[in-house]
Amino acid sequence: MLKNVKLIITILFLNSLIFSQQLDLKYSKIIRLNPVEDSSLVYTGLDLLVQNKFKTIKNKKLAVVFGSSSYTRDGRHILDIMKNEFPGQLIVFLQILESEIKTQSSGLIFSKVDPVSKTKVLSITPDKLKIRYKDVKGCNILLYDLQDTGIRESTPIAVLIGLLKLSAKSRIPLIILDRPNPINAKVVEGTISSNSLIAKRCPIPVRYGLTIGELAIMINEEKWLDLPKPARLYVIPMFNYKRSMWYDDTGIPWKSFPKKLVTVERVLSYCGLFFAENTNLSYGGGTYSPYEIIGAPWISGERLVASLNSQSFSGVKFSKTVFTPGRIGEVCTDPIYLGRECSGVRLKITDRSTYEPILVGSYIIAIIAQFYPHHFKWLNPDNIDSIFGSDEYRMMVELGGDVKELYPVWIARLTRYQKIREQYFLYKRD
Repeated sequence: MLKNVKLIITILFLNSLIFSQQLDLKYSKIIRLNPVEDSSLVYTGLDLLVQNKFKTIKNKKLAVVFGSSSYTRDGRHILDIMKNEFPGQLIVFLQILESEIKTQSSGLIFSKVDPVSKTKVLSITPDKLKIRYKDVKGCNILLYDLQDTGIRESTPIAVLIGLLKLSAKSRIPLIILDRPNPINAKVVEGTISSNSLIAKRCPIPVRYGLTIGELAIMINEEKWLDLPKPARLYVIPMFNYKRSMWYDDTGIPWKSFPKKLVTVERVLSYCGLFFAENTNLSYGGGTYSPYEIIGAPWISGERLVASLNSQSFSGVKFSKTVFTPGRIGEVCTDPIYLGRECSGVRLKITDRSTYEPILVGSYIIAIIAQFYPHHFKWLNPDNIDSIFGSDEYRMMVELGGDVKELYPVWIARLTRYQKIREQYFLYKRD
């Protein structure tokens, strides 16, 4: 029995090795690690690094970039692991503030220097994401472990791009510990934008259909950041991960995602309605259903639901809702329409495999603008244009046109991206 198990593990490893060798990479390298524990489970890059006793970075000087979701499969945070188990020197911890995190070393988060290890600790807020060379001076490895949402406009991607630039300029190696794409790494959707506020010069769609490690490789290999030299990039892939997996298929605990995104369905809903933040509509901020409802005090929920139900959107049901935004701790302190009753629509995902959130969300905003032209406003037109890649969507909405005419155009533009993306798959199609 034991021999059979070892044989299966060997075959799985050889298959993954053969697949990785098919990648034609010029500037990036892949470090594949075998699991030491149960080989039937899905493991993140962090899991594999820890199980292998840090053998790829032993005795190095580290700058560790982490967040609230940087946990192992068995529930240990990278901060605690590195402090207690890493056989090397910890130069700096860079915490990306998404939400409160709880670790055994929680006091460390708020210190500038750990009194025991003398390790620097820097907290990076979403409004100040740039990591500078002086922040990591003295390290010889940048270690990145952030859980992304699978959506282009996200803090982890902004940090990733900053680190790729830093590695390219400083020549410090950057190691990405790969993690699952919560809304799967198979589906691609949305508009291509090279003007995104998060990923400038990177022509990727809103829902980009890659893991964070694959995305890093693609950006680096395609030289989209237009740097004199590419980053010194290394990726430690996951084990047993499949492209079609949603986060809750992996068996990895859902640990400390940003507080608004408490389920896979919520992340998928966010994918379709996050751009409503740039309008005078409430996306449910200040309620316990953000991105699952949308409305305003001047909207008729009945009229909106009737219009949406007349369309042929799959994987989602619409119903009227009434809600009053309030203050919810640190999650939402000043929502639009605070204390005012709003009417609108609730979106319930019935089949996440067929639901197309960006098409649905873009249509909802357009139909509200058409029904209420004297009330609806863009709060930040430039942001909308950067998300959609140009002003064509915003202008179509303002002129009262049928935004569904844009959908075939968006899909056609994804064709070239799909061909580029497939060159950098670390995980087979399934």
